[in-house]
Amino acid sequence: MPGAQVGGVSEEGFRFSRWMRLAAAAVSGGVLALAYPPFSVDGVVWVALVPLMLALWLRPAGETGKQRLRRGFGLGWLAGAVFFLINVKWIQTVTGPGQVVLALYLGLYPAVWGAFAATVGAPDAELGRSRFCHAGRNLGRAALNAAAWTGLEWLRGLVFTGFSWNTLSAGLVKNLALIQLADVVGQVGLSFLVVFAASVAAGLVGRVVLRPPGRRAFSADLAVALLLLVSCFLYGLQRMSRKPGGEAPKQLRTLVVQTGVPQEEKIPDEEHVKMIAQRLADLTSLYVPGQKFDLVVWPESALPLAYNEEFTQSFFNETLSQGDFSLVTGIDHQTMTGMFNAVVLAKGKTGEGTSVHHKVHLVPFGEYLPLRWFPPFRWMIEDLIPFDFDAGETTDPLPLPDGSGVQVIPLVCFEDTVGRLARQFVRPTPQVMVNVTNDAWFLDSEGSEQHLVNAVFRCIELRRPMVRAANTGVSAFIDETGSLYDRTQAGSQPRRLPVNVQGTLPATILVPASGEMTFYARFGDVFSVGCLVVALLAAGVKLLAGRKPEIV
Repeated sequence: MPGAQVGGVSEEGFRFSRWMRLAAAAVSGGVLALAYPPFSVDGVVWVALVPLMLALWLRPAGETGKQRLRRGFGLGWLAGAVFFLINVKWIQTVTGPGQVVLALYLGLYPAVWGAFAATVGAPDAELGRSRFCHAGRNLGRAALNAAAWTGLEWLRGLVFTGFSWNTLSAGLVKNLALIQLADVVGQVGLSFLVVFAASVAAGLVGRVVLRPPGRRAFSADLAVALLLLVSCFLYGLQRMSRKPGGEAPKQLRTLVVQTGVPQEEKIPDEEHVKMIAQRLADLTSLYVPGQKFDLVVWPESALPLAYNEEFTQSFFNETLSQGDFSLVTGIDHQTMTGMFNAVVLAKGKTGEGTSVHHKVHLVPFGEYLPLRWFPPFRWMIEDLIPFDFDAGETTDPLPLPDGSGVQVIPLVCFEDTVGRLARQFVRPTPQVMVNVTNDAWFLDSEGSEQHLVNAVFRCIELRRPMVRAANTGVSAFIDETGSLYDRTQAGSQPRRLPVNVQGTLPATILVPASGEMTFYARFGDVFSVGCLVVALLAAGVKLLAGRKPEIV
């Protein structure tokens, strides 16, 4: 109806200009970055996507489907690029200009989502300006947009070996009760909640601005969204308060050593090897042999030598002779089949009670150089990565040789951010995850804190505690609810060490004796994959409907 008043604004008078759309998309990307370290602003993740959604949905009159698709892709890419340029700026410490390349690549996933949300997930055009006021359609649109985002985040963690850091759900890490549902849907699946809520919120804004006279802003879709969030919160409270049944948890007295060695000093020459070995010995001897420990954990590449070398063997034997404990450390392992980034679990004399695990998920441009034959890669990076590690092939946990029945799930470097890998180690028996990592590459950036945030979700997904030993941090203990606190002690402090310090951290870890097999442990990312399938089917239906010939 030309000239009609809509929410106090005439249809001809309301304009969302091209520059306003670009600004809204950029604002969404920038606000979203505030949800993660180093900012960690609580709550902003819920509203960050709303400006982008409004820019996608308040479209110019007469815009064609192809134009909406292109505009959605461009706005999504802008929002994603701004977010990742801020969010992964720590990559500069490793690859320099590679940060921009990575950010532009990662921005493609929000770009595809933007194209989907601007077409398949957009308000129905035939409803005119009142399209935001139909609760049923709003809920369906919110579910489709949430499914598309979730499916694309799952793909992001898979394509090109995957980059699964900082899903939308990682912005919820401060609200432990709300993220307990990760034991069902996984870290990626929790992002569904964020996009669903943001879609409903954007619809609410649309109703306030564009609703016909006399229509209420509140609608049933908002009530459903609130009910969903409350239900997830209550589930989380129930999970966090659940008392273990049956046998009491296994107690592991554990010591974590954080060496604080800068990356430029991890050199395999005699001077630096002796310096690092002395630091490991000094930090360990602060507690061992004076106290009883079951497990001592050193970080990844604790010594800049291979495990097989004579100095390493002698040093390990000297350390292990100080007490009746098991030592877990990350170290290179040379075999007849190749060189591996490995985890060694030893007790007593090395070679007698020793287990070795070879890292399965290698980091491109860190542990191997993809397309090493490609001249630009050789010229720019080969000096930093002179050789490639080989990938391990087994996901068998390592049993502690103390008769306790506890198994160690060995996760090296970024592997504690990869849920689909960590779940492959799970067995129905008492287990503790041990992550050894060398985050010295991140210098003073927020990379180490972001690494810790993403590791928290493995504990919830699998309901197993984690011990983290990082060269420069963050070394920490995380229980099976994702908490860094000792929840058996009132007023306890977070069990973690600051970044870029050398120190030790002792704690008693409670390992659930039941060895619970969560839904996620059994079935993995089935929810996220299902979301991707639903989004693809919806896109296919929309495409076919658009090609249907008109019947005269």
